[in-house]
Amino acid sequence: MLENIEIGVAIALIVVIIVGISNWAWSACSSFFKPDRFSLRFVDHAPPREREIDTWGSYHIPLGESEHWVKVVCNPGLKLQKFGLRFIPLEDLNKDLGDPPADIRRIIFIREIYLTKDVVLHGHNYVQVNDGLGGIEGTFTPPLLIGRGKGFFIKLRVRADQPWSGKISFEGLDEGHDPQYGRWPVHAGDPSKEPAQYKLADLPPQMITETHNQVYEFVTPKRSNIHDQTMAPGCISMKDAAISLYTEARGKKHTLAEIAEEMSGWSEGHLVAGSSEDILDYMATYIAFCKKLPLFGRRVPSTTTEQISWEDVRASTFVGGATKLEHIHKSSTYFMDLSVKSDDVKDLIEQLQFEDGFHSET
Repeated sequence: MLENIEIGVAIALIVVIIVGISNWAWSACSSFFKPDRFSLRFVDHAPPREREIDTWGSYHIPLGESEHWVKVVCNPGLKLQKFGLRFIPLEDLNKDLGDPPADIRRIIFIREIYLTKDVVLHGHNYVQVNDGLGGIEGTFTPPLLIGRGKGFFIKLRVRADQPWSGKISFEGLDEGHDPQYGRWPVHAGDPSKEPAQYKLADLPPQMITETHNQVYEFVTPKRSNIHDQTMAPGCISMKDAAISLYTEARGKKHTLAEIAEEMSGWSEGHLVAGSSEDILDYMATYIAFCKKLPLFGRRVPSTTTEQISWEDVRASTFVGGATKLEHIHKSSTYFMDLSVKSDDVKDLIEQLQFEDGFHSET
């Protein structure tokens, strides 16, 4: 009797193990063979008659400013309400999907994206904003209905300042805010490869005519109130203010420019000569910290422009070439769309002209 019980227990354990292995294998296979919700491919020019580029390889992006065309296809079909398009480093692929992407704007970023006019012709209002990390986020109202195996085209304006390898990532949200992804490998700055793209001027005349067809002509995107209303009246961006101040100081051989050039960088615990972005960060620091000019911006993710308190200013540092004010100890706390009053900047430049350190050019 005891032996029969032991045999029965052994058989039950074997069955449990077999079922468990089967379920794991089925789950693994299903996950492996399950297609991505979105397919992302670069094409050689705007539709129609576009051709996919580097179907099985990494897409090349040259250093500097460049334009590219991407075809986004939705495999099962959905109503797309919102999407994000950005570059992500390879190490980010191991992050949880909910974790924020790395800020790689100093290396590569998307400056602007454009959609084809057929989206507008179908009655959709499209608005986009910069995500503050080098990517673009777009919203459709009402949601854009994408049929199974159908998609849409995006034209990108990209800025790449350093060699880089990673992926371009498309994140789409349906009406239930369920994120779905499509990604493709890219690399920037490989001098051994020519950019695999064409500009309209390089196309034959008949192709230019077709490219400017009413349906496929690209539409200038609308900016949301995040960008339309972030600049306070009578203000200029902090970056423009920093550029103006540096230009004036350097032209007049002011010591402020010399200090910014030689001591705005930081390496291995020491001040070093700064990059162009370091110089602008230094100039912004001079404007906001030393001269305490009123500074305006929006506390991300807020869409409202506000005057940034002195407590927030002195607890933060400028990064990204005077485009971002980031808390020293909490990088997740930061202000974007920074601006100062243009009259204050003019007064500051006039004050500098009377300070010691300005010399006549010879």
